[in-house]
Order: sequence, then structure tokens, then C-alpha cells
Amino acid sequence: MKAMKIIFLVIGGLVVLGGGVIALVFYLTAGAADSADALFARIASGDVRGAYESTAPQLQRQQDYEAFAAVVATLGLEDYESSSWNSRSITNDRATVSGTVTLADGSVVPMQVDLVEVDDAWLVYAFGGQASGAFTEGGQPPLPTLEAARALATSSLAGLADAINRADFTGFYADTSAMWRAQATAADLQRGFQSYIDNGVDLAPAATATPEFSLTPFRDAVGALVLAGYLPSGDAPVYFRLRYVFEAPEWRLIGIRVGDAPPEPFDGE
Repeated sequence: MKAMKIIFLVIGGLVVLGGGVIALVFYLTAGAADSADALFARIASGDVRGAYESTAPQLQRQQDYEAFAAVVATLGLEDYESSSWNSRSITNDRATVSGTVTLADGSVVPMQVDLVEVDDAWLVYAFGGQASGAFTEGGQPPLPTLEAARALATSSLAGLADAINRADFTGFYADTSAMWRAQATAADLQRGFQSYIDNGVDLAPAATATPEFSLTPFRDAVGALVLAGYLPSGDAPVYFRLRYVFEAPEWRLIGIRVGDAPPEPFDGE
């Protein structure tokens, strides 16, 4: 059995650890970073199918080639030119590199790539970021107005309520972000809310109420939009926490939590 590798993180180029430890982090993750670059370079060369076939079995079980190609197109990776991975981690046979990729038109796109070690080779099993054109020269899309944020929350929560009542998450899943669809299936989303279906929870009446935000809409550490608050519903308000990424020209859902108490923040907030 391989010895456990401790997780190390270097975020945003901020030096918080001894130089030797940082060097070790980059040494341990060099192969993973190279594999991420190789995948994107292969896509940019026009060999999208070959890139798909080089990914980890976990990714190929979750999505077919057509879905993979759609994610690639959404993220603009056919125009990949270079990358900068300034946040890296590794634990056992899993590694994550995060940073940015630069496209041919100069757009800088936030990106995270998750990899698994198979037979001493690092294979990509998930990746995602913002859509091409969302970030240019380090900029970010503006946060929505409060009115637009409420409309966004209403749409997402009404979609969830409908999916629960139908016991069918196909339509709800289709409206989520390409980044989320690259990492989960409609069945995965439904499993997360199966207890609501089994217990006959009906969120539809609450979903017609105007959302009230307990926090001003904000961006988390990786630029995702977070909406947190509640739906007034008699003596039992429905609390929510929603997370979106910008896939031009709109914000698309990448995380949703609801309950009778304020949900915990998402990882990375």
C-alpha cells in the first residue's frame, strides 16, 4: 500500500509555508499539472475525441463523448493556449490543480482540474470553470442587481420544487451549469433530494414567495456567485443557499441547498 500523501495547498501565489514545503508541493503535483495541460493541448489541436478517451474511467462513466465535447465548447477550450496552476493539492491518489487558462483571444478563464492516479499516470476525472468570454484580462462579470438575483433564486427554487414533485430531475439538471453537469448526473442530483421525494415535501408554495437574502449576494473564493436567504412561508420559512458560475451570457447553477434551517456554506466560501 502506498504511504498516505499529506494535502498541501498553495493559493494565489501567497507564500505561507517554508520554501522547501512549497517546492515539495509543486514537485508532487507536477505530473498532475502536466496531465491537465496535455489534455487541454490535445483539445486545442483538434483531437477532442482523443482527449476524451485519455480521461479517467470515472469521467467517462459520468458522461459520453457528446456531453464532454459540449462542456469543452462551453468553456472555450478549443482555443486553449496556456495555463497557470497557482493552487495545488494532493492526497493519496487524488490531486487538484486550480488557477487559470488563457485562450487565444486573451480571455483568462478560472479553471479547476481534478485528477486520479491510475497505473502511475495522472488522469483527469473532472474539470470546470467559467464560460469563454466571462473573464477578460483578469476582469469578472458584474454581480446581478438585487432584483435580478431574486429572479435567479426564484427560478432555481421553483425548478427544484418541480423536480421534487415530479420525482424527475431531468429538466432541472438540464438547466444547471456545464461545470456541474461535467461532474454529476441527473440521478446524482435526485439522490441528494430523495428524502424530500420520499417524504412528500412540497416546496412549490414557498417557491412562489419573494426570496429574502440574509447576506448580500457575493462572490466566493473562486468567483462563484452565492445567494443565501429564505423564502417566507408561514411559521416555517424555507432556507436556501445557491451557488452559480457565469457561463456567458448568464449565471448558471452549480450548487443548491435547502432546509428548515440555514444551510452550511459551500466548500471554498
